[in-house]
Amino acid sequence: MAGDNCFDDGRWSDAIYEYKKLLEKNKNQPEIFFKLGNAYYKKGDMEKAIEAFTAATQLKPDFLDAYQKLSEVSMQIAVPENEIKVCLKEVQKNPNSADAHFRLGVSYYKCNIFMDAKREYEIAVGLDPKKTEAYFNLGVLYQDLNTYDKAEEMYKKAIGISQSYDKAHFNLGIVYYQTGRLEESASEYKQVISVNPDYADAYVNLSLVYFIKSFYFDAIESLKKALPLGSAPEKIHYFCGNIYNKTDKKMMQLRNTRRQ
Repeated sequence: MAGDNCFDDGRWSDAIYEYKKLLEKNKNQPEIFFKLGNAYYKKGDMEKAIEAFTAATQLKPDFLDAYQKLSEVSMQIAVPENEIKVCLKEVQKNPNSADAHFRLGVSYYKCNIFMDAKREYEIAVGLDPKKTEAYFNLGVLYQDLNTYDKAEEMYKKAIGISQSYDKAHFNLGIVYYQTGRLEESASEYKQVISVNPDYADAYVNLSLVYFIKSFYFDAIESLKKALPLGSAPEKIHYFCGNIYNKTDKKMMQLRNTRRQ
């Protein structure tokens, strides 16, 4: 695909042009909207990235990767122009402060300056080896770069320092999901729920794992627990509809088998 080739070469504007051409022919392509969002994200156009990721989730409400990117971009969109300058001054005044380097790393990350963010997070954990937030943010960064083995390593380091770090368990569950390790993914989401029973997205993601494994009734029960916790109800009802449809078909197949 021409757009993918442009994206791999770092030609974000050309990739955007190619993806938009495909969408002009057929707008019902959530994966293309997702790729378009990533291209806008790499180019630094956060508003357009949000529009594209939102379109992907609307067309495919169980598009987990699109929801994750939408959340990440939304967190980065409002960055004060002078934030990096302020953080740089703080680091210059306090070069041995892990917190100062961490905040500078966050500022770089918000502006998509990933390698500088990585450097600052690594300096932060070098100064304070128990700084869980820095390990967590390194995990997020590596996940953005699709370097799942390093993301897993960073999340595990954060969890090793704080066993009850629910966000680290949750993101590790996503890494396992993205790399096809469903049993481990489910285990991490269950760990999130044991630490924080009100973590709605953990129930939703656990239901997706159950759904893929054809544990439809477990998937429905998990979604029911998410509903009163404030997670997007339209998404949950959509999932439930799909699961009920699957269970109906499965019951029909069983009835047909018994008749033969």
